[in-house]
Amino acid sequence: MLTSFAVSYEMPPHSTASGVVPTWALRQLARRITPKMAFDKAPTIEKYRTHETDTGSARVQVAMLTDRINYLTTHFRAHHKDHHSRRGLLKMVGRRRRLLDYIKRTNVEGYRSLVQELGLRY
Repeated sequence: MLTSFAVSYEMPPHSTASGVVPTWALRQLARRITPKMAFDKAPTIEKYRTHETDTGSARVQVAMLTDRINYLTTHFRAHHKDHHSRRGLLKMVGRRRRLLDYIKRTNVEGYRSLVQELGLRY
């Protein structure tokens, strides 16, 4: 029987005889093993920060959102019916747009360089 995943995992008795692992068990194991973020945040923060302890400036936030948006864009090529995640993607695009508007209002040259580095305008 299924027990807590943190402690142990035992196969249900009906599936051990045939050697078939039920899909629900595979999904739960995959959720337990898969990391929360599909990419590493540290290199992005290193590249776009403005000073040594900068982890949350608008510039870094735009870069992080761009990484997440690019990841979800490739995700939707394989999972085109995933509409719940698509809503999250649209919210991220809107948040990035607002942050870019703020950067454009406060520092036009910084805005232009960031857009160039991220490849947002062609």
